[in-house]
Amino acid sequence: MSLRSSALAVLVLQLAVVAVNATSAVEILSQVPSCASKCISSTFISFACDPEDVTTCICPSIAIQSELSICVQIKCLFDDQLTAATVEGALCEAYPKVSRRTEVRRTLIISCSLVLVIVTIRLFTSKQYSGGLWRDDYMSMLAAALLIALAAVYLHITSIGFGMHYWTIPVGNGVVIRKMLYVGNLVYTVL
Repeated sequence: MSLRSSALAVLVLQLAVVAVNATSAVEILSQVPSCASKCISSTFISFACDPEDVTTCICPSIAIQSELSICVQIKCLFDDQLTAATVEGALCEAYPKVSRRTEVRRTLIISCSLVLVIVTIRLFTSKQYSGGLWRDDYMSMLAAALLIALAAVYLHITSIGFGMHYWTIPVGNGVVIRKMLYVGNLVYTVL
């Protein structure tokens, strides 16, 4: 096989891949709810996106995804928002997702560890030098237990999407995250 024919074969293969990607992008976008279609068209116009290359325009751009997300949240019912998020997830599956979950986990673990060390030192010195534990020591233990519960809630929700952009959270986890945040707020209020 000559160099020319192998280059032609590579070109045909690349064109076939582009055609498959375009078809799948069109098929995926056809599943968008009507309320989100208006958002997509207005965002495409404002960001001068090429309708032929949907994924390259939307997926790497956080600004575009943010504007789409805001528009969909305003114009669509919650079920339609979930459908739009599913479509976006399928469309941008190959692209990396920005996440700050590691920073959230690190902050939780470090701060809880410091608090637990300080409470342990406090209890040890109180028992050693005061002859026992007093009410304030028991309140410190209660506060430490509530802090552990709060950290457990937040560590759990980071594993299901907290720390990611709204539009990249796995579909269906948004409701669970909101409920767990509510529980976390209640624990924090008691704390």
